Amino acid sequence: MRHTRAIQRDRQHRPTSAPTAEAVAERLQDRVVWVGQGATRQRVRLIEIQSGGTVYRYLTNALNPVDLPSAYAAAL
Repeated sequence: MRHTRAIQRDRQHRPTSAPTAEAVAERLQDRVVWVGQGATRQRVRLIEIQSGGTVYRYLTNALNPVDLPSAYAAAL
């Protein structure tokens, strides 16, 4: 069975441009969190990258960083 991966930028904080590789190295948090309630609750990966005064947030269902490294997620 094939698995589909998804990535989505946080709707509340949409940047106008993607962070550079330097920004990725500047400050990074990568963790698995729960979203939803009840039967719709699921685990997703939250990647936060701070560049200057802006925080870029990405949500993905690719939970393993080996499958989708943080820098690749930011580049998408």
